[in-house]
Amino acid sequence: MINKKFNINISQSIGDSKLVTSFKMNPEIISIFGPSGSGKTSILNAIAGINKPIEGKISLGDTILFDSKKNINILRPSKAAFYSAVFPGLGQVYNRKAWKVPIVFSAIGISGYAYDFNKKKYFSYRNAYKRRLAGFSDDEFQGLILNNERLLDGQDFYRKNKDLSMVFLVGFYFLNILDANIDAHLLDYNVDENLSFQPSILDLSSEIGPSFGIKINYNF
Repeated sequence: MINKKFNINISQSIGDSKLVTSFKMNPEIISIFGPSGSGKTSILNAIAGINKPIEGKISLGDTILFDSKKNINILRPSKAAFYSAVFPGLGQVYNRKAWKVPIVFSAIGISGYAYDFNKKKYFSYRNAYKRRLAGFSDDEFQGLILNNERLLDGQDFYRKNKDLSMVFLVGFYFLNILDANIDAHLLDYNVDENLSFQPSILDLSSEIGPSFGIKINYNF
């Protein structure tokens, strides 16, 4: 049986009021009672990670789920990835990296435009080739392309570019989701202030004189 206590000590904003919640419980089924508007749903939403508390801490045993002082929110990566999946760039805004949005839009937009352009060109060459085989001479390439083989080459060229553009489009879409997820993980990365990296000159007395080195201090 799992023996981890659920510790909740948070503050939330409900309209003009401030809801302060603090309790500990074992992993078991519990019920929350209270009149309408007392904050029951807000407490559950905060625990589930749907709403972000103003301040406080939520932990399950030794695992910190939310800590406003240490800027830890264990559900942040999932939410950021979901937002970017629904609307590219939204996860970056959620991570407070709005400067990445133009990059996301440019990558996906250019790929989408390239796909649409090559798709139209592919069908233009394809339709022209079919009409010539059917005996018509009214396609848009009359007078420009006399050899039907060049129409086939044009089909192959734009078909390959169309497929390649789709690969880039899908790739940039998933890269946008991956970036939002990883960036959110890095926001929760706890850098201990006791860990220091300090280059210094080590006094290693010897016949050949002083030596240069790097000293790393780690204090518990």
